[in-house]
Amino acid sequence: MNPLLARSAPLVWLWLVQSALVLALAGINPNHFTTIDSGYYLAAAQNLLDGRGYVVLEEGRLVWNGTFPLGYPAAIALVSLLTTLPVLWASKVLNLLASGYFLYFLGNTLGTRRALVTGSVLLLGPFLKLWAHTWSEPLFLVVLFVWVRYFFAENRRWPGTFLLGLALMLVRYVGVFIVPLAVGAALYWNWKEQFHRAGRAAALSLGWALSFGAYLGLNYLQSGFWYGGDRFTEPNPAGQVLILLGQGLLNELFLFRDTDFQQLDVLFLLGVLIQVLLGTWLYLKRKDLPRLQRPRSAPTTYAWLTAAGYLLFLLVLRLLSPFDAPGYRLLSPFTFLILWGVLYQLTESTSRLRSLRWLGLLIILASWLHLLPQTDLAAKLSGLWGA
Repeated sequence: MNPLLARSAPLVWLWLVQSALVLALAGINPNHFTTIDSGYYLAAAQNLLDGRGYVVLEEGRLVWNGTFPLGYPAAIALVSLLTTLPVLWASKVLNLLASGYFLYFLGNTLGTRRALVTGSVLLLGPFLKLWAHTWSEPLFLVVLFVWVRYFFAENRRWPGTFLLGLALMLVRYVGVFIVPLAVGAALYWNWKEQFHRAGRAAALSLGWALSFGAYLGLNYLQSGFWYGGDRFTEPNPAGQVLILLGQGLLNELFLFRDTDFQQLDVLFLLGVLIQVLLGTWLYLKRKDLPRLQRPRSAPTTYAWLTAAGYLLFLLVLRLLSPFDAPGYRLLSPFTFLILWGVLYQLTESTSRLRSLRWLGLLIILASWLHLLPQTDLAAKLSGLWGA
């Protein structure tokens, strides 16, 4: 066998397993994991394919889709055009192409072993569910991850980094968080007398800000709104926002099942019990297990800094605009980068990863509690089984 193929085979198998799980989830779900937002993405993609432009149907007429930026629907349309798949299934294939590129990028930059360990984050229940949806987040997460590697690298040429930043903002408006993050990095590097990096970061932040402003201007010219309607209405009190964010982060801490904090959820309690038991076992076996040391490597540090920057930006944005409460979807960029950094630290800290492989498999399987229905579990399962 070709040595290159032999080295990449484990990553291909990982991608195939994730793809099979995602497609199975999307296939058995009654609405194929689509939401109101999905309807906008799919309608805009179909209209692009039909030559009507970037428009959606509202109140009986086609209007410019300023609610969401162009990137994700355009990517769905492109995949549909190339594969002849309906836009719904083209959106699922697009998500899987994103995860395939993520694993390829990891393997190319980190080597197969580290790529396999850190790429296993894709198999966690929340991310399987995220990938099964027709949402822009999977593509956003992959572009964001590559952007982190490019922006913080000293030897990357600026055009590639600039285009990645544009892609982030075209996939999700919240991608503009890289502008204040880049400004902060420029100030830090200037303080450290790394003037070349500081100048590049400052120039990039200015270019991204101007580009984002130009896109908002296009929205306004086409629809009369800067971003698809009035999003900055009367905000919620700061205390309420902090409570909602705290609940969202608490849910992210519970790897095996989240809760709406409104009523008791048996599966949530089961997930908490499993996590407590695993935590107790890890504590008792702490001397025999590899330690997660303080991050010394640049990849982990930069991933966690970006995650913190995103979370801070999300908090400020939530104070100004009363959009959805922070759940696993909105917090996915934060959680994805944090968990990837933890896994990377394990590959840095020890060569005894085999001692953790069965524990890792157990964590992955337990996290699939996220995939079970949130409400009316017995009724939905009996319907699925034909009972």
